[in-house]
Formats: sequence, C-alpha cells, structure tokens
Amino acid sequence: MHDYNTTVNAMNQPGGVLSSRIKRGNQLRGSGEGRTYTKRLGRHEHRIVAEEMLGRALGPEEVVHHIDCNKKNNQSDNLLILPSQREHAALHCRLKGW
Repeated sequence: MHDYNTTVNAMNQPGGVLSSRIKRGNQLRGSGEGRTYTKRLGRHEHRIVAEEMLGRALGPEEVVHHIDCNKKNNQSDNLLILPSQREHAALHCRLKGW
C-alpha cells in the first residue's frame, strides 16, 4: 500500500493530477457565458479570498455575499462574510425591500 502512494499514485507524480487540473483550469478560464462563480482548483474563488481575509478556513455554514451582486467580482472589499444561509437570505430580503 505504501509503495502505491510513493510510486504509482498519479497525484504524487511530477506532472500528475494537480498540475493537469491547473493546466485545464487555465485553458477553460474565460470560456462560457459567465453566469457561475469563478472556481480555483475546484473551489469557489470568493470563498478562498474570504478565507485569506479572515486568516482561517470558513466553516461550512458560513456564506460569502458579493456586495455589488457581481459573482465575478471577488475583490476583498466586495465580499461580506455572513454566519449562515439564513442571515444571507435575510440580507437579500432587506435589499429587495421585502
């Protein structure tokens, strides 16, 4: 089992899975209609930026809100971290005047 991880596992080989994912992500970046969140190595970029702002990992219940409602604008000054989906939904209700 140990030999598999050091000699066979593609993730541990030079040019393995991780570098392939990065290369493929760079090829796909900018394609499509731009309706979804930008991803970096399979993770939503706005969550990565929020974690860098906080200096810790986000909890699974925490939600990152885009202040200008632009899913592609992941600048730190455009992101607001909310403690739960309930708080996020309440914020959107207030913004819509409900």
